[in-house]
Amino acid sequence: MGNLDLPENSIFASEDYEKMQEVSSTSLATDILEILEENDRLSQNELVETLNRDADDIHDTLKDMMRVALIKQRRDPNTDRKGTYSYYTLTKPGRTVLREGIDDGVRALIRAEHDAEQKYSK
Repeated sequence: MGNLDLPENSIFASEDYEKMQEVSSTSLATDILEILEENDRLSQNELVETLNRDADDIHDTLKDMMRVALIKQRRDPNTDRKGTYSYYTLTKPGRTVLREGIDDGVRALIRAEHDAEQKYSK
C-alpha cells in the first residue's frame, strides 16, 4: 500500500492496514466476508459447511480476520442448541473492505478516520 497518510490519532497503525489488506486479499477471506454479509451471522461449523472448506483453514483464516478487525466473534447462550452458540459477524471495517474492494476499502477507512478527527478535534 505504500506510505499511508494516517490521522495523528489513528485507530490503526499503517502496519495494521497493511495486514488488513494482506488478510482480506485471500480468496477464503473474501468468501467468508461475502457469506457473512449474506447471512448476518454464522458459526465456524456453518462456514465450513457453506464454503465446503477444511475446518482448520477456516479456523486459521477466522483468527487472522479477527486480528485485523474484519470480523468479530460473539456468543449467544440463549439458543436451542446444546451449549453456547458461537458465531461470527462482519465489522464495519469488514463491510467497507467487502463493498469498496480491498485497496479502496482500506482507503475509505483511512478517510473516515480523517473525517472523524476533523469533526471531533474542533
